[in-house]
Amino acid sequence: MLIGDFLDDIAPLQAVLAQAAGMGISGVLLQVLDPVEENFPFAGAVRFRAPQGGARQTRNAAGLRAAYLARLAERRTALADMGAS
Repeated sequence: MLIGDFLDDIAPLQAVLAQAAGMGISGVLLQVLDPVEENFPFAGAVRFRAPQGGARQTRNAAGLRAAYLARLAERRTALADMGAS
């Protein structure tokens, strides 16, 4: 069982899953997200900080919402596809 938000670079996860599949190992992926990560309720000027350091600022966070949610949907589809193979 692998548990995480899986919002970082997906390549290392793909490599681990490919290696596990090659060894005949099966399991479960469980994506855990904060409601803020799922809904992106931000508006106006916001400074986003990454847990590893670094930050991104915007004056129009609401303008980023559609693109963020589209990328999140793409990530969920990629995770579902990886879990199905």
